[in-house]
Amino acid sequence: MIYTYNPTYLYLKLFIFINRMVELVNLIKFCNLLVIICFFISSISNYTVIGKNYNALMFIVNTFILLMGILLGLAKIYPKKVDIDINIFNSGIQFVCGVFMMGMSNISIGIGIICIIVALLNIFYVIFRHNITEPQETINSDTETN
Repeated sequence: MIYTYNPTYLYLKLFIFINRMVELVNLIKFCNLLVIICFFISSISNYTVIGKNYNALMFIVNTFILLMGILLGLAKIYPKKVDIDINIFNSGIQFVCGVFMMGMSNISIGIGIICIIVALLNIFYVIFRHNITEPQETINSDTETN
């Protein structure tokens, strides 16, 4: 038997592999995880700035951002505990903390912009996703016996 090279079949398999690997849901989950890590990076860098020049308001906002990072981490670990859609929950916290971060330090400006972009990504995903469910086929016992 001679094996023939079929490039169409190979391209189709490659497309299916890449499609499964880079689905929109997995991309959003990765971005949410990245934002949680950015929350901790921003908090640590801002605590070093606060250590050099104490500012009570900056300390309170930074502690709020740190607690929201912990809350988002717990929501990622236990998503069933959140009553609303997890993407709406993430988006609200990320947007508010992103706006707060933009006024903290130079590093936090970039991280705040990333947080706002990911929050908008979450909101657009919630708005534009389509949950199309196939209706369950009911099997009539009368048609099976006939």
